Amino acid sequence: MNFNDIARIVRPIAQKIDRVITRGVVTKVNNDGVDEFNPGSGDSPQLVSVEGMPGDIYTEIPRYQQYGFESYPPPGAEAVLLAPSGESENSFIIVIQDISQRPTDLEEKNSTQWDEQGGRVKLAGGKVAIGNVNTPMVSTPTAAKVEFLEIVDRLLTVLQGVTNLGGVASGPSFLASVLAELALLQTDLQNIKGTL
Repeated sequence: MNFNDIARIVRPIAQKIDRVITRGVVTKVNNDGVDEFNPGSGDSPQLVSVEGMPGDIYTEIPRYQQYGFESYPPPGAEAVLLAPSGESENSFIIVIQDISQRPTDLEEKNSTQWDEQGGRVKLAGGKVAIGNVNTPMVSTPTAAKVEFLEIVDRLLTVLQGVTNLGGVASGPSFLASVLAELALLQTDLQNIKGTL
């Protein structure tokens, strides 16, 4: 057995190993999770088409995401694929990122969830902040206080309507609408209770 014989035997194995982990560019996302080639397949993860190295096209392969998190990446984002045993038909995506849009202003040990419009939820220093790149980040207790003030404003508007009528409701429909608005206000207050 000479070197060429060994190379011929090892080459297919090396190619499979080389294809176990690969990178590519997202070309299409099927966010419905329904396999167009097998429509009766039921629930499935997001299916993503990726163009890898020249000649490597992956069509509607599953993208698994962390429990409780879901995103819809744009075409052009980068993907990292795993292919157990180096077989492309068993491939799945483990991560997708779009480096052209990712926030770069985080400090060490902080994290953020973001979208293409600049909306952000930031975890920093034991606090949660919500905002976007065009407005200041608002910590959640402040956001709850703003919501509380909006509820109080709605309540005052309802009470002003009663006062403008001299304190006398003009019929059952007016009273019903005031009571309905007060019930909504009570529900809104219950929803933010404990966040102030």
